[in-house]
Amino acid sequence: MNMAGALLPPTPEMLSELLLALHGLAARPDQLGHVQKICGRYVGASMSSMGICEGRSGKVRFVDYFPADRNSAADYKSHYHQDDPVKNAAMLAAPRRFWTREQLISEEVIRTNAYLIDWCIKKGHDDVCIARIPMGGDYHCLWAFSRGRDQPRFSRRELDFLEMLIPHVEQALSLHTQIDRLGVFADIAQEQLTQSGHGLIVLNEELQIAYLNRIAARLLGEGGALSADNGTICLADEQAACKFDELVQICMAASRSQSILAGGSVAITRPESSPLAVTVMPYRRQESLQTLVAGAGRVVVTIFDPDRPRLDTRSMLREMYRLSEIEADVCWRLGNGDTLEQIALDTATTRETVRSQLKRLFAKTGTNRQSDLVRLVLLGPAAWNRALP
Repeated sequence: MNMAGALLPPTPEMLSELLLALHGLAARPDQLGHVQKICGRYVGASMSSMGICEGRSGKVRFVDYFPADRNSAADYKSHYHQDDPVKNAAMLAAPRRFWTREQLISEEVIRTNAYLIDWCIKKGHDDVCIARIPMGGDYHCLWAFSRGRDQPRFSRRELDFLEMLIPHVEQALSLHTQIDRLGVFADIAQEQLTQSGHGLIVLNEELQIAYLNRIAARLLGEGGALSADNGTICLADEQAACKFDELVQICMAASRSQSILAGGSVAITRPESSPLAVTVMPYRRQESLQTLVAGAGRVVVTIFDPDRPRLDTRSMLREMYRLSEIEADVCWRLGNGDTLEQIALDTATTRETVRSQLKRLFAKTGTNRQSDLVRLVLLGPAAWNRALP
């Protein structure tokens, strides 16, 4: 596909379309090809590419071409990027401006470099311009355009136009990085809550359910002690319901202030099961993350069901610390509050035998006191896999 024939200057409508596509990259990275198509058309490029590189090593983590060529993207990422003199020079050049190939490398390199001969000349690419856009931390974006041998060189006017777009690309990449980071943190938090058997519900300012994880959805769907009615949480226990409603109101007010401390718990009785433990907390959005549409208060409700089926944590302790079955059982019993005397009685051994097993546990787990061992069982990785989702 040939995009020759620059369309500069663009009309206001064309520029609006381009800026909308650029800022859409923050949430829709799959639109990268569309953005490159529009930009390439405006400057008459035959091909465009965008790659994400590590700052220290220069290793390419991601590269995308337009017109789309997945084979070329894979080949470049795995074989050619280290030998690309244009990319290597751009990584050292001043950021946020477009450099032509002749400004970055010498004529001799252009004529004799194996990569340029194999990659560019055989593909018919001649003129190249490239810009480095910092992404924060250790990553950089390299944005490049090329023209064939039968096309004129990129003009200063065309390079100025591309440089005018760099702040928009940089902002979109920055937002995309933040969204990715927040998504990772949210996924980790969700997984830990799920592994620990906690249901999570977020209430909006109208006290309606704005979000719930799958454990909370299952508990509400079972009805009985806890259910949902038209988007609101309902408790069958009237006394618990009054306390719950009071906590929600207090926490909603506290969510609008950074200084008010609030929150509390309530137990919801169930006829034939252990009570559900429900904790209510205010959600305070960080000032740096405030938005026009999401500045209102929220309340976080967590639900713990002690009767939810558990995974065999003893086996996890055994695998992590290379414990015997007996040692893993002693470790687990201590973590759940049993004394040495109780363990000796239940296992038909002596207290001295259990003390010997405890000493071996100290050596294998790197702890020195019984309290440290108990903390490891209650708060360590083995605790994360205690509940089935």
